[in-house]
Amino acid sequence: MQKILSKINWTAFSVKLKDWFKNVWNLSLLIFAILVSFTLGYYYEKLDSKVFNNKPDSFSKVKTRSTVSVSVNDRRELVFMDRLENKIYIYNDTIGLLIYDMYASKISKP
Repeated sequence: MQKILSKINWTAFSVKLKDWFKNVWNLSLLIFAILVSFTLGYYYEKLDSKVFNNKPDSFSKVKTRSTVSVSVNDRRELVFMDRLENKIYIYNDTIGLLIYDMYASKISKP
């Protein structure tokens, strides 16, 4: 046994062992990064809706003529009345007139 241990080159063995641990460490970091990336990608939609976007988007639903009323008040603001949700949205004069012109052009077409 002494002869076998004396024949082993301990410096070369320690270098090989360090290289092996270095490769294992790099591989484990790569696997960890991949798992974290897939986990974030999977849960991103849930996290995004809960953390960053607490308010529901009023523009995500399509509004039809039977569910809304649109008018312009005396201050040239657009008054948008949603009959389904019983809510009133008021837009400033520039945006109000622009939206009203688009809405009115669709109504006037046969």
